[in-house]
Amino acid sequence: MLAAGLLPLAGGGLVVGFGLSRMLSLSLGRLDPLLERAQEATAARDPALSRDLSQARVDLLQADLARRTLARLAPWALLAAVAASAAILVAAAIAWYLGGRSRVEQRALKPVAWALFLGNVANAVIAWNWFFIAPQVFATIVAVLLGYECFVKLPRQ
Repeated sequence: MLAAGLLPLAGGGLVVGFGLSRMLSLSLGRLDPLLERAQEATAARDPALSRDLSQARVDLLQADLARRTLARLAPWALLAAVAASAAILVAAAIAWYLGGRSRVEQRALKPVAWALFLGNVANAVIAWNWFFIAPQVFATIVAVLLGYECFVKLPRQ
């Protein structure tokens, strides 16, 4: 089940990773010598243009630095996304397993239910800090439903 859930994410990640690596392999470094020569040629005739070319070189170097940083961090970000997805799928499988147990077994597994609840509260907090509305609402609904189970249904058993 875990492999089936991660397969689309891993496949999409590989496609995006390949496209991103191709896009990030384009280096802007070859433009720097051209801008430097243009700046030297126009320095005496047009100081304003020379300053603009100097700023363009700085911007170009900053863009190249950002490109290199993104190229270095992109594989780790994909790995983190796959790991987070795996954790969410495992939590869903555990919740599904707990839901199918008898009341006596659920009472015995109460610490697991509480761990799921607290983990999903943390997931909701992360979603509200870092993501857009769909994961925020979904994470909040899951946390509320697990909280209802832990606070209302499990104590009555």
